[in-house]
Amino acid sequence: DKVILLSFREEVTTLLTGDETYEQRKEAISKLHNKDNKTLLFEAIMQTADMADALKNNHRKVVIVISDGEDFAVGTSTSEEAKAALNVRNMPVYAMGIKDTNMDNLNQFGEFARSLGGNLSLFSASETTDVLFDIKDAISNTWVVTLKADNNCVNNQLNTVKLDVLSTGISRRKEVMLSQYEKDTE
Repeated sequence: DKVILLSFREEVTTLLTGDETYEQRKEAISKLHNKDNKTLLFEAIMQTADMADALKNNHRKVVIVISDGEDFAVGTSTSEEAKAALNVRNMPVYAMGIKDTNMDNLNQFGEFARSLGGNLSLFSASETTDVLFDIKDAISNTWVVTLKADNNCVNNQLNTVKLDVLSTGISRRKEVMLSQYEKDTE
């Protein structure tokens, strides 16, 4: 596993690229402080998606965002642009919303996360570790299924996919958007 850590205020800063030692990670995290109420939330999410693309591997990628859900961006990425960028990359967002902040912002933040396959957890400082472990458990207990069709045609519509795991008796249905394809090389 690798962790890329970005902080976002009036600018987005990359603090960890995933290749640091434990001590370097610990030092970078210890320097994080809430210094600014004007943040570029969705620009940071867009940059995260771009950095994940640059990794050029087929490993599962998720985004964990700690925020009050407010974005002060003018002329940069919007929530719709960030949602589209993550949706095409199949990257869920697990949002950690700071309790006792604007409920409208938190509701929109939660809607954003749920629309991408994640969720919103509200927390206070004393609950941070518990919420992070809950997110870790959610990620660990998520199944990633790669399906292959007999052609590369997409319809850009929601389609019902049903998965039956015969050995366990588990059956799941999910609406998925058929929007990605592999180039035809034959």
